[in-house]
Amino acid sequence: MSYTRSRRVTHPHEATTGGTVSSTQFQVDKPDSGPSTTARRRFTTSDGTALAVWDSGPAEAKVTLVLAHGWTLDHRTWDDVVDHLRRTEPELRVLTYDHRNHGESDLARPGTTTIEQLATDLYELIGSEVPTGDLVLAGHSMGAMTLMELGAKYPEIVETRVRGVGFVATSAGPFFRRLRNYGAFHRWWESTLTRMEAAATNPRQERAALLGVRLAMFGRGARRHDLERALLQSQAAGAGARRGFGIDLAAHERLTALSVFARKPTVVLGGTSDRQTPVRHAFALAAALPSATLTVLDGAGHMLPYERTRAVVGRLRTLVHAAPASPQGAPLSTPSSAPVRQSPEGERTVSLTSPFDDVDIPDQSIYDFLFASIGAEDRARVALIDPHSGVTTTYEQLIGQIDSVAGWLAVRGLGAGTVVGILSPNIPAFAAVFHGVLRAGSTATTINALFTAGEIAKQLRDSGAKALVTISALYPQAVEAASVVGISPDNLVVLDGAGQDGSDHPNAADVLGVAVAPPEVSFDTATHVAVLPYSSGTTGNPKGVKLSHRNLVANVAQIRPLQGMNGDDVIVAVLPFFHIYGMTVLLNAALQARASLVVMPKFDLVEFLRNIQTYKVTYAFIAPPVAVALAKHPIVDDFDLGSLHTILSGAAPLDQELGEAVGRRIGATVLQGYGMSELSPVSHLIPFDGGRNSIGTDAPLASVGWAVPNTENKLVDPATGDEVELPVEGLSAPGELWVKGPNVMLGYLNNEQATAETIDADGFLHTGDLAQIDPTGCVYIVDRLKELIKYKGYQVPPAELEALLLTNPKIADTAVIGVVEEETGEEIPKAFVVRQPDAELTEEDVIEFVAAKVAPHKKVRAVEFIEAIPKSAAGKILRKDLRR
Repeated sequence: MSYTRSRRVTHPHEATTGGTVSSTQFQVDKPDSGPSTTARRRFTTSDGTALAVWDSGPAEAKVTLVLAHGWTLDHRTWDDVVDHLRRTEPELRVLTYDHRNHGESDLARPGTTTIEQLATDLYELIGSEVPTGDLVLAGHSMGAMTLMELGAKYPEIVETRVRGVGFVATSAGPFFRRLRNYGAFHRWWESTLTRMEAAATNPRQERAALLGVRLAMFGRGARRHDLERALLQSQAAGAGARRGFGIDLAAHERLTALSVFARKPTVVLGGTSDRQTPVRHAFALAAALPSATLTVLDGAGHMLPYERTRAVVGRLRTLVHAAPASPQGAPLSTPSSAPVRQSPEGERTVSLTSPFDDVDIPDQSIYDFLFASIGAEDRARVALIDPHSGVTTTYEQLIGQIDSVAGWLAVRGLGAGTVVGILSPNIPAFAAVFHGVLRAGSTATTINALFTAGEIAKQLRDSGAKALVTISALYPQAVEAASVVGISPDNLVVLDGAGQDGSDHPNAADVLGVAVAPPEVSFDTATHVAVLPYSSGTTGNPKGVKLSHRNLVANVAQIRPLQGMNGDDVIVAVLPFFHIYGMTVLLNAALQARASLVVMPKFDLVEFLRNIQTYKVTYAFIAPPVAVALAKHPIVDDFDLGSLHTILSGAAPLDQELGEAVGRRIGATVLQGYGMSELSPVSHLIPFDGGRNSIGTDAPLASVGWAVPNTENKLVDPATGDEVELPVEGLSAPGELWVKGPNVMLGYLNNEQATAETIDADGFLHTGDLAQIDPTGCVYIVDRLKELIKYKGYQVPPAELEALLLTNPKIADTAVIGVVEEETGEEIPKAFVVRQPDAELTEEDVIEFVAAKVAPHKKVRAVEFIEAIPKSAAGKILRKDLRR
């Protein structure tokens, strides 16, 4: 939330409503009392104790959310949540209050307050302040225990009026059995506060106090601001919360008394770095509630209401919109957005949410998201640099070219709903053509520039393309493919060709330079297909991946805060634009950041290094083969690469030792990410700070980092279908990585079966990759369930090569797998071949046979002749036997 003024707090006796309190060095921005435009009043319980209450929202609301805070804290724990709900749920009434002995409520006689008494206070408060209408109850830490006691002591209110319940960073009792000597805990907390107060004159003591709280209560992942904020709330909560509170938490044991909540929608949230109520207690609590949705927030500590505000708000909103409370206590349907998946056997699996705050995803086309609001200063920035000619393209010029392409397509009847193929290496015009196609409402299918005519024709035919854009160097295979699928000469654009005046084909001047206004188009950004890259995915042969405008917008929004790019960055654009990796991070994310792209049509080490030196490149997106060159080639030392601050590797796994060697040699931060075409493509990423500030720990380069914002993950044992649990320490057992989020594709083009095999009914995409996770939720890719081979970042489907090899009359049977080449450490395609009887066939014969018919990256690079291909009884190739 946006705080209105600064407030300093020292001793709890000095904390008064609306007063000015001083004088410690710790400062957090807080409102005077509760969120803005919130009414404050007093409520007196039956024993004469006055409670401070804050009321926000319409008095006649159909649903009221009541929020209970934790021990030694106060109502302000929920301020960020309340502020967010006031913006997103204007018809919701929200009630927060201070427990007795806390904040601005009255002090009770020391030693007389219990959880039972707090539950009675809440019962009376609800009866007086919210006599009618449905309730949603949510409690943090001890506040959640108060709700459990409320349900045990006054079950009728839960049965007849409660729509749903939220338990945040809490325990149903087992944790507190080992804290029976609560006096000692009181003394530790008192000592910590005293040390914090004394820190105004002793910064070293301040750091020690913060560290003590971080380790003992919140975990290493806690942020300094969160710690200070929690301590300030505790200081302001009142002396009763610190001295002689006498609450018998050791006796609180409510796992067996939760039956009243069993048929109510319930959300349970826990943080993996919470040391006060470790996440295992969230698992135990959720296991006791059949209707519970468990959300584990990777890297989060104890103060979830303001550490992970969006996640908490998102879960509470599912309760607000749940079915109305039922007087009969009939089973209520779980909100459709809940991340709990019910298997056919009724077993519940648990999703792990991203540790990063959710980001806003605007309902815009990718063109509008990137360029609609661009200001005059950014329009003058350089967007594209051609290092061969030295020509630069500003954002103003690029937008004009994009509009021209869109207008040209519309005039030719190639607008909304039409598929346009783009066959080109990286050139500046690629960006204009690509975004021009999307600007027109058309769909772009990007084609590998190394494809043969047959492969190009196959993709054009499958995608239904009506036009093709290419360059002269690729014209022979492009014109052959276009002829095969029936694309007319005037719909085959050769960007560097002679143009319509000198040939049958338009060129760049005819398309990018025309003064034709772009069309006014309207479509549903969530369902309209923007791009159709082709991927073998998890199921074999290449298929068109349907990515919507929302998919593309979402993935840029998800990765932007983690990549740390800005308008001052110069990025070497050597990743192919036709590949989903280059498409998203270069053509979309980098342009949205207003960075400058140094466009390279192919990787050449000397040119790559020279461009970094000449243009003072700051950021490089690469694949592992480039990392090998940067780590080992002696020519690297001949260039000044001092401007380069970040290198991010993707497309294939990067070896940790290799990545660290690159970082040491160049002096840049090396990061790694993970994704696939079906995920637009990024689903996991090591943030630009390594996770040090955002998570509280550095991600090892052996990992691919954490799930990007707005996503949920599961690891599922492929053999049993059981969820793999988050480990307390070390790495988890391996499981197939499942991902759910706004970046998940719409599906495969004209292939419902493959779509259903990849995306389940709950929206989780099954990646086909085996992964492990550590206690912070950091993901480590360990193997591929799918049979896909990745050679230099390119996908090589074994099924395609096997089908091709079997067309050779001298081959009786074959199988292709990926093996690691000892010399390079890279995965290469290896064919196991069974010769026909009496056939003469050499390794060179097999390699040459395949090379003549496929793109270079698909070549078979090793051959072994065997007597028979190992197969199962069902005829499936036993590839694991070939790897022995």
